[in-house]
Amino acid sequence: MARNKRDIDKEAKRTEIVAAAHALFIQKGFDETTMGALATSVGVAPNTLYWYFANKDELLLAVLDSTLLSLHRDFMARQFSSFDEHLFWLYEQLLACNSLVTTVHARVIVSEPVAEWHTRFHHMLDAMFTWLLVQAGVAPAKVSGWLDVCTLTLEGLLSHRYEAARAQRALSALLTEIC
Repeated sequence: MARNKRDIDKEAKRTEIVAAAHALFIQKGFDETTMGALATSVGVAPNTLYWYFANKDELLLAVLDSTLLSLHRDFMARQFSSFDEHLFWLYEQLLACNSLVTTVHARVIVSEPVAEWHTRFHHMLDAMFTWLLVQAGVAPAKVSGWLDVCTLTLEGLLSHRYEAARAQRALSALLTEIC
């Protein structure tokens, strides 16, 4: 007997859709992932997705929020011995979801909600870098100057997809200057 929509836990289904969208966005890319393919992957009709998300950008934002929450939680829970280890770990985590980073930068100019999310992401990065820089012993007066340098370096490395050794050299050079 078919279940009706009242039998479905809405939050559980929403979480399932976000997880499936995350996987497809990483695997195929945002533009190449159709709502139809996503619906098929979670076993619903395409129209059903619109009960949960008004449009594809809203779904992207849910994927980004979920990813960011997990990243931030893991970042704060990690017990690294140095600023270097934290920064390299953060770079590797962002590199693993680099197609999402690329999508955000492409959508910033066409989607106000994505642009607003991007601004919030930068505020979170600033908070993470501030914490790391203070932990590394950087004088409070110099922290704000290094925030943009850290963020721009990280985003530049992600945007240009440098090989791991080159990215590590760049991050190491940055860290040498900071610490």
